[in-house]
Amino acid sequence: MKESLADEGVLCVEFVDGHSCLQGLRDRLCDVLITGSQLPDMHAVTLISEVLKICPCLPVIVITPKSDIPATVFAMKGGAFEAVEEDADVRAILPAVQAALRQFPEGLSRTMKPLTRVEHKVLTHVLEGKGSGEIALALRRSRRTVESHRCRILRKLGVRNVAELCCRVAGRRSAQ
Repeated sequence: MKESLADEGVLCVEFVDGHSCLQGLRDRLCDVLITGSQLPDMHAVTLISEVLKICPCLPVIVITPKSDIPATVFAMKGGAFEAVEEDADVRAILPAVQAALRQFPEGLSRTMKPLTRVEHKVLTHVLEGKGSGEIALALRRSRRTVESHRCRILRKLGVRNVAELCCRVAGRRSAQ
């Protein structure tokens, strides 16, 4: 698959397991992540959960076993952007990759810095509709610290305000 996608102009980097993939994402983000439904060290849904902590908007395509509807449903409910059967050739995968690439403004995901653990916690609270004061109490931080985290989150995700942030993250999850 890597060679076929490369022939279509899609740069691919392979990882042997989920943990090395997560480390690779911490070092350098990508535009779309393609993974199998079962990795040697974790399930795809676990990987997706951890990936979204690093980059909440990153589209993830899961390759599922042929005709395995429960695996496909599980992957989609777990946050996958798309699920494609493992026997599918590049002509079936390429449209999913192209749709995933349209989710970001050009090159945004590659230049974006990963969210820290604290920023991810703040983001989770923001998406729940909580204000800086509430978040500060919940995380035992000062309001000013939370506001700084919010500013960095907006900058890292390439949005100008919380409304755009919610649309970006919600749009990524509802586009599935």
